[in-house]
Amino acid sequence: MNRVIPVNYSGFMNGALLLFVFSVATFFSTFYSGHVYGACQLPEVKAGFNKASIIDDRARIMSMQKNLVVLGYPLVMIDGIVGPETLGATTRFCDDYGFDIGTGLAQGLDKALLHYSTIARVYPAWRSTLLSGDFAEWINQQSVERQVVINKVKRSGTAEQIMTLLEQYSKQQGHGATQSGSVKRGPNYYYLLTAADVDELEGLLRPLPTPPKKIVVDEIMPSESVNHDADSAPAPAPAPAPAPAPAPAPAPAPAPAPAPEPEPEPEPEPEPLISEQLIKELRAIQDTIYPTKSLFVNAIATRLGNDASPYLDNQSVIEAKAYKGPAPTVGYIALDGSDCGCVRTMSGITYGFYPAWMVSLDENAAAQLIDFSTLSRIGYYGVSLDEKGAVVGSELWDAGDNATNFIATAQKYGTKADLVFFSDRWQQWSDTTIEDAQLAIIQKITAQTSARLDGVTIYFDGFRDYKFARIKINKFVKGLNEKLGEISSNAIALNLMIDLEPSSLNSNETLLSDIKTAILGENENDVPYVDSIITFLEQPTTDTKKLLRAIIEDEFKGIDRRNVFRKIIPVLTPSGHYPIATEAHDQFYDDLVYFQDNFAGIGFWPLPLATDTDSEMVKEKIIEVFYKSEDDDFLKENADKYLPQLCQFSCPNRLYFRIAFGVLVGLFMLYGVVAFWNYSLRRQFSKKIKYFSLAALLLVAIFLMSLVCDPYWSMRADNLALGLLFFVVAFVLWRYISRMKQGPLP
Repeated sequence: MNRVIPVNYSGFMNGALLLFVFSVATFFSTFYSGHVYGACQLPEVKAGFNKASIIDDRARIMSMQKNLVVLGYPLVMIDGIVGPETLGATTRFCDDYGFDIGTGLAQGLDKALLHYSTIARVYPAWRSTLLSGDFAEWINQQSVERQVVINKVKRSGTAEQIMTLLEQYSKQQGHGATQSGSVKRGPNYYYLLTAADVDELEGLLRPLPTPPKKIVVDEIMPSESVNHDADSAPAPAPAPAPAPAPAPAPAPAPAPAPAPEPEPEPEPEPEPLISEQLIKELRAIQDTIYPTKSLFVNAIATRLGNDASPYLDNQSVIEAKAYKGPAPTVGYIALDGSDCGCVRTMSGITYGFYPAWMVSLDENAAAQLIDFSTLSRIGYYGVSLDEKGAVVGSELWDAGDNATNFIATAQKYGTKADLVFFSDRWQQWSDTTIEDAQLAIIQKITAQTSARLDGVTIYFDGFRDYKFARIKINKFVKGLNEKLGEISSNAIALNLMIDLEPSSLNSNETLLSDIKTAILGENENDVPYVDSIITFLEQPTTDTKKLLRAIIEDEFKGIDRRNVFRKIIPVLTPSGHYPIATEAHDQFYDDLVYFQDNFAGIGFWPLPLATDTDSEMVKEKIIEVFYKSEDDDFLKENADKYLPQLCQFSCPNRLYFRIAFGVLVGLFMLYGVVAFWNYSLRRQFSKKIKYFSLAALLLVAIFLMSLVCDPYWSMRADNLALGLLFFVVAFVLWRYISRMKQGPLP
């Protein structure tokens, strides 16, 4: 690490000393605080001050210097002069807060400093509070509408709004006013309504009538609240007049018939707590698993249309019923590719997530059937990184042979195997913690010696809400990419998983451009650090997929825009989509076509099992859209057309065919060398020609089958064809030359 030599600027230095000090400061400011700045280089800061035309405005510079001190960037002198110390503090501020130096200074750095320092004067630890896990859990306890408001204030609220938010949080935390039962987040938690859950909710349709409450006068007007003043007391009733003398009673008249008592009005039927329409829509998403609450809520809101009041009236009841987790800490990963064969050649990435809760709890249970032929990558979702950068929650992955079985089975069918790391505490990482997290990931993925992962996917939960912390992702990804390159000669893919929530995008809000370095590299000619950007797509997908494209269109230009499009993988659930189209699954098919045409591929949450009721439909649609036919490969095309079972069997068992091919080739070569010197062995060839022919045919069959079905050989088909042609020509020439040397027989 480079140590910083503090340099103080003084307006009284002579010109030569000033020039020397300024040069030294310029060099060391790049390594300020012991790390290299990415987007906030000192030359850009200097150029920004000149562009903003404020470098000679001493009063304005002094105000900015005071605000820098309030924000924790100490300055020895508040002199209104943009010296090396001020430049260094400004650089650190821009780096910490993700401020765009290119245009930011011209647009008012002093206003940004005033905004943040106003908050810091009242709440010095405001940033750590907003980035804390406790604050995130507090947000999760609020209603959906309030969560939207809070997140909007966090992203773009005024100083007064943010301070009001912090005050509310502080009061509720201090007086225990938060709702009970805080919702935990992690890869082992999800939202799911089972049939039994919906049945219970449906039982709330007609609650038992509440018995009428006995009215107590004191409840309406307590005795102590009655006014006893004389002026307001009611007038006493007049005394009754004396009664006259009684007259003789007349003859009794017949008593009139009693009037019929009025029938009591029927009590109104109690209002249902859960509407019939809401139950109907909950049935439609029944058994569909959502990894986040926002996706779950959006799925219901989409089906309800413009009137979401039935859900909002019962939100807490429904969400509490749907919230599931955590996954078991003991389980067994046993996967099988069924008879579907290896993954096909796809025109895009097809990514399937295998969440931890899908593991089997019975060691002797049958293996789960997965159609690997439609999945180019599969990721185990169930390992976390905490606020210290340490790996937690990896018990299932580490247990027994789970990790090895997962990796080996996927690779057997030609599917790449990834490990997904989840973190909702990444906002709290320091530079040291970032390095600790990188090392923890490397240690985890190299723990399996018998099977190696093909990639890692890092899920930064809360990416949308923590704009100030996004710049950390650039440094994290760059360092992790370098470490991955050091541990293996084979490329290990690095994917980012983030929540964009395009449906709630504000105007002029940036998302992906904040991590441009991670996505595209620091320079135009750099190899990008990230292979793919994976993001969940909200419903209705007919709108959100276009909004996702609009985000990229607005934030990137030219070749950068094209390269970002080629990295985006939206994630869908194979079922549970709103049937906007007339036929079932038409929307799903429409999404596939759109993703194939605009993005890098498609992701599935969770991955489809071969035993799912709609598995054949899912497979058919994926193949129709993403399968890349080999029009120029005559053997492959006809094998798939007339002998589809050939590759379905031989590809997963390609290792055995490679061994058989090698043994046969070795035997033929051994026979040729020995027979060349042994005449009696050469004579066996003519006597046993039938067996030699069968062995040769078997060798050719294995060769052709491997050429068609084995990915290793199919990628080298051209070289093999040329090699085979060369061998045939060489053999013919050798036979011709040998006969010419023998001369004519007598």
